[in-house]
Amino acid sequence: MRLCVLVEGASSERQVYAAWLAIAFPAMKPVGAVHLVDHSHYAMISGDGYPQYKVRLLEVLDDAVAHGAIDRLIVAVDAEDQTVDEVRAEIGDVLAQRPSRPATTVVIQNRCLETWLLGNRDVLRRHEPGVHLDHIAFYDVSVDDPELMDKPLSWSRTAARYHARYLADVLKACHCSYSKARPGDVCRAHYLRALRERCDATAHLRSLAAFLALLEELGGALP
Repeated sequence: MRLCVLVEGASSERQVYAAWLAIAFPAMKPVGAVHLVDHSHYAMISGDGYPQYKVRLLEVLDDAVAHGAIDRLIVAVDAEDQTVDEVRAEIGDVLAQRPSRPATTVVIQNRCLETWLLGNRDVLRRHEPGVHLDHIAFYDVSVDDPELMDKPLSWSRTAARYHARYLADVLKACHCSYSKARPGDVCRAHYLRALRERCDATAHLRSLAAFLALLEELGGALP
């Protein structure tokens, strides 16, 4: 498998996706650029955020066609406050500018990567009592689908930013830590296993479930 992954951001997504790929494909090795991808290699490319990732996607497509040896391009971006269909249409417009391209799969994190990471029920069960009751009172992500969570009326920033704050507070209460620069435990196999089990046991986190199914389709082994 020769893989190229374009992620929206420059920090947490690169680290988390690289860690999860290492778990699912232990024989696959990272390389620093598309033209270096050979058998059992992958290149992880940052899109430098929204909307810059659209320009970066065109560059990656051109590099992949020039290289001629990419089996799959994965484009992973946040929905943020748009719908999944709206984001998919935007990326479809970009892809249409390069009709000659490798097989491409668009992964939309609904609403963001941190939304997926809120799906670990094991973490939520072992928090210190009372630490994040305000979050749970607003929306209990251990019971309800994190992808359907909006934001409190008192929160002035985006829903995605609220999801990130919720996650950081929950992990801190478990004596773990999370930041975009240092995502920590969410990169480990036990965390990925808990997310897969949530997807298998419920109809929650459908965008994450689609990504995990893609890894298996490509021959990956999930914990």
